[in-house]
Amino acid sequence: MNKEIMVALVCLVGSLGLYSSLGTISEETARTFPRVVIVVMIVLSTLLLLQGILLRGLGQQKGKPFPWGRFFLLLGIIVAYLAFMQFVGFYVSAFFFFVIVSFLLGRSDLTLNKGAARIMQSAVFTGVLFVLFKVLLKVQTPSGLLF
Repeated sequence: MNKEIMVALVCLVGSLGLYSSLGTISEETARTFPRVVIVVMIVLSTLLLLQGILLRGLGQQKGKPFPWGRFFLLLGIIVAYLAFMQFVGFYVSAFFFFVIVSFLLGRSDLTLNKGAARIMQSAVFTGVLFVLFKVLLKVQTPSGLLF
């Protein structure tokens, strides 16, 4: 069984599990948006599964091995992000998370200009998150030192 089929099956089973858990939400209107998102996930997982089955063997080449070191490094950064979020707040920790991850994932072609651009992109994205969650939706996020 190839990698695409395995990923599709995991996504499909996970999506079906999420759909079955919708019954725990008591209010019907609160279930509408998650139901739509989960149905889209089920459809996309099914399409990925069909693609993996129908195109099996086409264009398969021996590629690079999976970068387990980078995977576990990023997993550790995500865990640290979740831990620090409680102390420094959502927006500050999100900014540093975006900066660190963008530097790690794009370190091969890093220059001073690209580094400054990545810091600015992280700041703009964090600002968009602030406006979206705090100002428009008025969602309470984990507060910390600044926000």
